[in-house]
Amino acid sequence: MARLVFSQTIEGFYEWLGQVRKIKFRYYLMCANRGAGLIELHYEEFLDIKRFYIQYLQFLLTLNRLEKEYVKSFINHHSPSRIISRQIDIHSLYKRWIHIIFEIPGMPSIKKITNKEVGFAIKEARQIARKSRKATAEILNISVESLKAYEEGKRKIPFILFNELSQIFEINIK
Repeated sequence: MARLVFSQTIEGFYEWLGQVRKIKFRYYLMCANRGAGLIELHYEEFLDIKRFYIQYLQFLLTLNRLEKEYVKSFINHHSPSRIISRQIDIHSLYKRWIHIIFEIPGMPSIKKITNKEVGFAIKEARQIARKSRKATAEILNISVESLKAYEEGKRKIPFILFNELSQIFEINIK
């Protein structure tokens, strides 16, 4: 499993929520198969998953009943009811998430990353694969100028586009 990396934005918050269900399932699976040596075999992955899950539980402790209902419905891929959505202060949830994930010491599983770091990783992966900007832009169905702006860190790359790039190239953000 790759290191879990999320941007410190509202989009990063929703990406994080989108991963919670998978991480919970993986955590329970590894714990259930403890006797089979699954944890020992994938110990580093288990530690990352456990850290992520603890952060999720800490986040839940900061929520009231309506906020928990909103978060859990989102995690389970259901649309929260409009009544609940209207009563939830998303920015308050986001600020609490920032505090737990990025500001509490000893929680290193999520790292702050900049557009320049992402762009450098994309450019490096593209060059290692010996693909030109033009060829890569055609594959992604974007302009060469857009790809150049992403690689130089001048524009934030949309998650969907980054996901497509990560399927084409092996991208390592350092």
